[in-house]
Amino acid sequence: MKAMVSLLANVGSLGRGAKRASAPRFLRRALLTLPKGTLERLLPRSGLTRADLFRSGPLNARHRNRMAWMLRHFQISPDEATAKAWPELLEAERACVTCRNVGRCRSWIAWGGPPTAPQAFCPNAARFAAMAARLRPA
Repeated sequence: MKAMVSLLANVGSLGRGAKRASAPRFLRRALLTLPKGTLERLLPRSGLTRADLFRSGPLNARHRNRMAWMLRHFQISPDEATAKAWPELLEAERACVTCRNVGRCRSWIAWGGPPTAPQAFCPNAARFAAMAARLRPA
């Protein structure tokens, strides 16, 4: 986490049209598109953890930033999710990358809305609800 905070601090404010060149290239790609073993090799070199990939920040891929918001909405810790539901997160990422409701998602994140709204547009809403129920202590 410290490494991600440090990376974010070094970038400063990223306004419209700002370059995203400071981010390691793999942060901007869908994880399932990386060759096998690449993520495990690159994360330690960059000082990041799997959980950092699912935290909001200007260096991360846009789809994973949206996923971070959804995880937060469903009260799922990125640390716990990556430790206990990694394969599910990768499948959720695949759904997010190919989602046709990105505009509705961005609007909901920016302007808020009813807590039940994601179920109407997010292909991962049911997956995250089930994940949250499974990961929360009883």
